[in-house]
Amino acid sequence: MTTRRIRRCSHCGTPYCYQASGEGCDRLENSGSHCPTCAQALAKAILEAFKDIPKKFQMVWVETSEVSVETLMGWEAKAQEERPPSGGDYNLNPVRVHMNLYDQEDIENINRVGVVAGRDSFKGRIFRYSYWTKRAQDEVWEKMEQNLETGEMRPWERLPPIY
Repeated sequence: MTTRRIRRCSHCGTPYCYQASGEGCDRLENSGSHCPTCAQALAKAILEAFKDIPKKFQMVWVETSEVSVETLMGWEAKAQEERPPSGGDYNLNPVRVHMNLYDQEDIENINRVGVVAGRDSFKGRIFRYSYWTKRAQDEVWEKMEQNLETGEMRPWERLPPIY
């Protein structure tokens, strides 16, 4: 479903059509506050202002053997059990959905993936796993922050909210 709305540009005052959702809503010139012309000019100005400021950190997934897929799946199941019921007539627990891959030669061989928050001595760390149901092939990665100036790696921190 596509949601469109006529808005007035906060810079030049021109009425324009803003697309809040649906195919194409993520276009650079589709802005909730600026017409396409002003949105493009604003984006260009921001990119120009940032061009001389180098990135200092980036998020990377680094393969790890500190935890196994079985451990991560256990943590995932425990987190699901501990999630409080939503109440009412329905027990809806939101979970992240990952698209599985299928082996085209053996359709029962499925690639399962997931992202799990660490527990116990791994609390505060984030892991991603991938395994095939019929192959002894599994992989685990940890979400890390890389300092681009020093090359130092450390676990990615989920920053606390500011109230």
